[in-house]
Amino acid sequence: TVITLSVLAILASLAIPLGLDPHWTTAAWALEGAAMVWVGVRQNRPLARLLGLVLQAGAAVFFVDSLSLPPESLPFANRAFLGCGLIAGAALFYSFWLDRNPAQTRRWEHPLPLLLLVWGLLWWYGGGYLDLDRHLQWQALPPALLLYACATTAGLGWLVYRWAWQRMTVGLLLLWPIM
Repeated sequence: TVITLSVLAILASLAIPLGLDPHWTTAAWALEGAAMVWVGVRQNRPLARLLGLVLQAGAAVFFVDSLSLPPESLPFANRAFLGCGLIAGAALFYSFWLDRNPAQTRRWEHPLPLLLLVWGLLWWYGGGYLDLDRHLQWQALPPALLLYACATTAGLGWLVYRWAWQRMTVGLLLLWPIM
């Protein structure tokens, strides 16, 4: 039954691009990948976690392939930034759940929490930089990016405090090179 459910999940994931436009496909795959990771950790199913990782990678590839934004879009309220945020959030969610449940991870998953943390933070900061660059003049970009990084660091600090997620302290250190 586990293999049957996995095959059904794969087929459902492959059907998403047929019914949705590319930007919603990215969101659906990122969220579905995070859900597969959650189920895989809760039920100790490495195949589900692997499928979640594949869905997140697919979401990133599909997103980059379909990236276009009209010039009249709003800062931080457009499909490009929100897509980057969803991919980043899904990767950080995966990293968090693997950190919380190290006894259930297989040998191939041991480096994943750190790699996914870095992957998620790259998507978050990259999406913020591209959005600021698209909407601001070049003189206003450095202070706006610093403000974005400070707000992100405050949010990450809250995550470290609230959920005692020690690996996230790596994300707090990113403010230094940005400054």
